[in-house]
Amino acid sequence: MLLAALFSGRGEPSPVALRVARATCRAFLRLNAIRFRIDEPEAVQRLQGFAFFNHVSYLDVPAVLALLPVRFLATAGVRRLPLIGWMARAVGTVFVQRGNGASREAAREDLLAAYRRQPIPIALAPEGGVQPGPTVAPFRHGAFEVAAAAEAPVTLLALDYHPRGYVAWRGGESLLRAYWRLAARREPIVAHVMVRRPDLGGLPASAAAAVSERAVNDALASAWAATPPRRGQ
Repeated sequence: MLLAALFSGRGEPSPVALRVARATCRAFLRLNAIRFRIDEPEAVQRLQGFAFFNHVSYLDVPAVLALLPVRFLATAGVRRLPLIGWMARAVGTVFVQRGNGASREAAREDLLAAYRRQPIPIALAPEGGVQPGPTVAPFRHGAFEVAAAAEAPVTLLALDYHPRGYVAWRGGESLLRAYWRLAARREPIVAHVMVRRPDLGGLPASAAAAVSERAVNDALASAWAATPPRRGQ
């Protein structure tokens, strides 16, 4: 990952860095006995434009990056995390100060410029932070404004994990402790990826966000009903 970071230049995604980061994420998921169940794998491979996902776990970013060569929007605190921060910079992540309007506006402009410069899909969580589920928090509509300005397609990735308890983020828990909880378990984890492509054409950003939020909640409800959590998870 250090080598990958060296190949990245000033926030621009490097093909070498992307390949290394994706290989690292895939190896991490295999090492921890986490396997995918994707309802439309061919749609994931053809994904273009923007990928919006619900943020239920600290595993979401490695899972999305293992599936797709993407760049992310992330809070500025991610930049300071060991390894994760290096990987984020290497794949061209755009960092934003949470609660800072000027930074958010700059991030929108950077995302739009990045999309126009390179046809690499851009992934972000419209909730604006990790939510424990089982439903998502209201989607912020700024991301949909960027997608509309870029005239880019939007694909929704509804993410869920079974059993969920091992990967859920617990308030105040360090990343190392969270990973120890994951690594010490005795059963495999299935990462569900449900692809949804609602028709957002012509909708204002606020309406597009609401439609997308409902689509992701419906997908999560279907997955939850099909694979209910185990007792205590």
